[in-house]
Amino acid sequence: MKHFLPFLLFLFSMGTCTSLQAYPIFPRTLSDVYKAADHVVYGKVVGFIEVKEDSDPTKPPPPPQMYNSMVQLLVREEIKGEVKETEICIAHYRGMMCPEPFDFTEGQEVLLFLNKDGKENFYWTYAWSYGARELKAEEYLLYKKKLVDLQTILDNSDKAIQEQQYVDWMVECIKEPLTRWDGTFDLLNEKLEDTPERKLVANPYPLSSEQNKELRPLVFSKKELDDIDIRLLNHLRGKEDKEILDLMYKKMKTTPLDKGSYTFFTMGTKMIAELSHRKELITLSLEIEDLGLSKEGERKIKEFQKIM
Repeated sequence: MKHFLPFLLFLFSMGTCTSLQAYPIFPRTLSDVYKAADHVVYGKVVGFIEVKEDSDPTKPPPPPQMYNSMVQLLVREEIKGEVKETEICIAHYRGMMCPEPFDFTEGQEVLLFLNKDGKENFYWTYAWSYGARELKAEEYLLYKKKLVDLQTILDNSDKAIQEQQYVDWMVECIKEPLTRWDGTFDLLNEKLEDTPERKLVANPYPLSSEQNKELRPLVFSKKELDDIDIRLLNHLRGKEDKEILDLMYKKMKTTPLDKGSYTFFTMGTKMIAELSHRKELITLSLEIEDLGLSKEGERKIKEFQKIM
């Protein structure tokens, strides 16, 4: 579940950020933060330094400060960039902000995607909490290999070969539980238009028949399907796909209807309707999509479950 929190955090931020310290941003995957960061380091949090705002009553009030403490990091290894210091400071905001800053604690081992402040001698995590991951040593080695492989792909000047290698890389990420969300979100490419993260353009990226076969068991073996699973299944399905249709019939009957499962039912009913080619289900699925999260929408979902 923890690997899907960035996606849930984005949904939350878009709907609930109302304070002055609200900065809703689109989810950033492993490839996004790697490409955007100038420095990628693995290290240990060894302390904090409090930063006080200037409170001189004779001066105009300063603009809201984006950080109120510094995280002291002992650098163990750098994957990208050139950090000369063995210990660096990272600007950090302690308090309520949306999206929520990464929860640094002393003693943590973390992989950080950083940019250096142009004027001051400290660093920022790129995209707030998306630019930091707490990892054990063995987990870090997995991430390190993924990022080294990604850099090799980015260095390829042949764009056609680069894109195919990138798809292969995404598939390998999906196979690993630690990077499954990253790989799936990259594969679906549901990112904002005209952003630097969307350099390799395909929406979504196509898979070979062999890759399709490799990924299906990862979803089929799960007891419960979440939003990302449904989105991946929707990408994997063919126009005629009894295997996925049968799975969706089964999950539609056993998944409890609540607010947390709304995306499952919206996308799931549409998938079943299209794969079954049943006109009454197609009509119902369109009504469910239009009604949204409402009492009438729930009634239509129950009607769909009853007649499917």
